[in-house]
Amino acid sequence: MATQVTRHQRTEAENAIVEAYKAKRWKDLETMKPRDNTKGMRSHDHGAIHQGYQDGKKVSFHQGVNGSRHAQIGEVAS
Repeated sequence: MATQVTRHQRTEAENAIVEAYKAKRWKDLETMKPRDNTKGMRSHDHGAIHQGYQDGKKVSFHQGVNGSRHAQIGEVAS
């Protein structure tokens, strides 16, 4: 399998397109300063945490499919 997988190499044209996009999208990426997170959360962060908690309470990872029992390994279907 490892011999069938080849590394993706971008062409010069693709590299130029990516560089043009990065230059347009993030003009000052090299000089941009990160925000100071040592002062704690911002006011809108508390609302986001609460909303995420409320949304997480709605999630169920154990929902059945059509309410029918799944076939177990080795079980013969009738």
